[in-house]
Amino acid sequence: MTFTVEHFHQLTQLLHERPEWRAEMRRLLLTEEILNLPHALSELAVAQQRTEIRVEELAVAQQRTETRVEELTVAQQRLEARVEELAVAQQRTEARVEELAVAQQRTEARVEELAVAQKRTEDGLQRLETRVEELTVALQRLEARVDELAVAQQRTEDGLQRLEAQVEVLVVAQQRTEERLNRIEADLHTIKDDLAYLKGRNLEQLHRERPHQYFRGIIAKARTLTIDELRHMTETAVEKAQITENKADDIELADAVVRGTEQQTGARIYLVVESSWGVGKNDVERSARRAAFLADTGIRTRPVAAGRWATPEAHDAAEKLDVWLVVNGHALAPREGESP
Repeated sequence: MTFTVEHFHQLTQLLHERPEWRAEMRRLLLTEEILNLPHALSELAVAQQRTEIRVEELAVAQQRTETRVEELTVAQQRLEARVEELAVAQQRTEARVEELAVAQQRTEARVEELAVAQKRTEDGLQRLETRVEELTVALQRLEARVDELAVAQQRTEDGLQRLEAQVEVLVVAQQRTEERLNRIEADLHTIKDDLAYLKGRNLEQLHRERPHQYFRGIIAKARTLTIDELRHMTETAVEKAQITENKADDIELADAVVRGTEQQTGARIYLVVESSWGVGKNDVERSARRAAFLADTGIRTRPVAAGRWATPEAHDAAEKLDVWLVVNGHALAPREGESP
């Protein structure tokens, strides 16, 4: 912790209130020589007093011994001896005083150092006070800025709350829109299926009504059997045990059965037609199966899958199952109908 001027004033106040602390403070601050100086001076004073008393006694003795030369001589010798002792004591006193002077110089130098240190402390405190004032001003500016940011943050939070409310409304609207789109998509899928069914039924009707137009590339004198004619054929075959009732039912589900003659041989032949707007693999397979069932009745048959277009899988299946394709009015023999 830094020792400040305020701490110094508090220390002096405590020393004033506690006299017993002063001796301890002097012991800590002063050297041993300075502390012993009063005692040494006291001893010198006592010695001086003794010297004066002794000199007085010598004076009295001098008066008494004026008549007694022998006694004076002896007393003089004692006095000279005593004076010699005093001279030695005086030399010691002078040496001690010299030591005290040196100690005093050291004390003054220490006090000067303390004064310089005190000046540095005061200068440092001055700079510290200036810095504290600057920091106080900066803190005030910072607090003002924090208040501004708090207000801005509140505005931002209010804006976010409004935005969240708008987003919630949009989410609900989006959900309703998605639900509506799902319904529309389902409706479109239904319409698509219905349209495909209608187009397929329409194409099937054209195949039944205009066999000579669609199948003349396969047979001549084409004529579509009526439902009754086809049922008479299958019932007769069932009675003769040529086919089962299940096979008969499957044959009757064919989109069309067209009778004609082969252009090369003139022999009678029956086309088992599966009609679809887009011919797929399943159409080819149904045509081949039903033509095989009808051939079991003892007549010549040929499977045909007809439509506006055919998938690559339909072409492959037609080649494999020996099924004719009629695509957009063009008849393709199995070897010609291979998918590119």
